[in-house]
Amino acid sequence: MLLSRVGLATSLRMSSRFAVRATAARATAAPVALHNGYRFKSTISQEIGAISTPPAGEVSDAVANATSSVSDTIASATTYLPNQIGYFQQVGLAESWVWPKGFFQHVFEIAHAYSGLSWWATILVVTIGLRFLMLPLYISASDSTAKMARIKPELTKIMEKTKNATEQIDIQKAMLERKQLMKKADVKVTNMMKPIASVPIFLGVFGALTGMCKVPVPGLETEGLFWFTNLVAADPYCGLQIITACLYSLTFMLFGGETGAQGLSPVMKKVFTWMPFIAVPLTMSLPASVCFYFAINAVFSIIQSNMLKMPAVRNALNLAPMLTPAEQKKIDAEVARTQSSSIVGALRQKYDDAKLQAEKRVAQETKAKQDAMNRAAADAKRYVQYRK
Repeated sequence: MLLSRVGLATSLRMSSRFAVRATAARATAAPVALHNGYRFKSTISQEIGAISTPPAGEVSDAVANATSSVSDTIASATTYLPNQIGYFQQVGLAESWVWPKGFFQHVFEIAHAYSGLSWWATILVVTIGLRFLMLPLYISASDSTAKMARIKPELTKIMEKTKNATEQIDIQKAMLERKQLMKKADVKVTNMMKPIASVPIFLGVFGALTGMCKVPVPGLETEGLFWFTNLVAADPYCGLQIITACLYSLTFMLFGGETGAQGLSPVMKKVFTWMPFIAVPLTMSLPASVCFYFAINAVFSIIQSNMLKMPAVRNALNLAPMLTPAEQKKIDAEVARTQSSSIVGALRQKYDDAKLQAEKRVAQETKAKQDAMNRAAADAKRYVQYRK
């Protein structure tokens, strides 16, 4: 019993001793922690104060430099090379898909970029492609022209009737007769007018090449051919212009035009034969690329005219046969007789009309004189009666 009490007292003393020590330790640690907190706080404040805020000018310069670098990166990403689609628009070309000039600049750009050809070959390929697209128009015109050549004498007579007609009803009858004749011969005027559709194509390609030379598009100055290596400058020897004029002259002289079936009169044939040479001095200052386009067209025209004049080709295309030289000579003679007789008839008709008008005028003057004499006699008679 006594021992248990002594043990309890001993444990109580030891517990109180440990409690006092723990309390003392906590009391000692609290000031240290507080001191350390104040020390750390003061150090962080000093370090934060040491980091100075940059001036506003430096910040704005940094932002501007970053923006400039981003803009340069975007610009470099959207910059096209001369052999890439989009370069033409970048330099102010090919601004429209509707207007012929812009449309054909798109065509030249696409052909050059995808084919990888030099510029002279690109112009050659595009021109030949366009001529093949227009070939059906010339085939239709050739068919109708050949059919119309066979009814030319009848048409000439009808037209002379129209010229000599004095009454509106006679003119209408002649026009109706002409319409029936052309319908019977299966001649369609619309087919004969189809080649006119090549005019906007010609003007569009002309404008496209001229605009490309004004920039100029890279490569045009060096990717020429033979003596015209610079497609931007004019042909120094006018060789392209002379070749073009000679080929077109031969086309009209030998084949009667691009359809191969145009029955031109001898006078008109001479006019169209020499007319191309008038264009030589007018095209001397044009870029070589434009004159090269003209020359390609001339070569294609003479080949096309020769092909459309061949009987085998016309049979294969189901076209009306061409007139033989003997038939053409006979028709020309008949037309000449009709026109000459019409001229004589017109002169005779004019003479008769003038004679009739003169007779009417003489009759009117005679009647006026007779009336004046009758009035004078009546007045004299009344005066005599008055005197009586």
